[in-house]
Amino acid sequence: MGQVNIKIKIGDRDYPLVVDQQEEARLREAERVLSEKYKEYAQAYPAADKQDHLAMAALFISNSLVGIDNQTKEGFDELAIRLQELELLLDKQPVPDQD
Repeated sequence: MGQVNIKIKIGDRDYPLVVDQQEEARLREAERVLSEKYKEYAQAYPAADKQDHLAMAALFISNSLVGIDNQTKEGFDELAIRLQELELLLDKQPVPDQD
């Protein structure tokens, strides 16, 4: 797939980007999530400036990603333990004779 030129709006600024076509949808979704969080903080804290709203939105999103990353790691760790247990059980099974 080729690359496409897109504009992503963060706060009140447009940022032109050149991205792979397969990444465009994910970036648009990221733009949507960031914009929603930005608006939430702007409404909740109207006295704060735009940079503060963006910083809090970025912190919220980053915190979510770290949480998901930790959950994924814990899931993989649990899976590795289960696979080791299964391997030990299989090692204890007698091997059938091959006559």
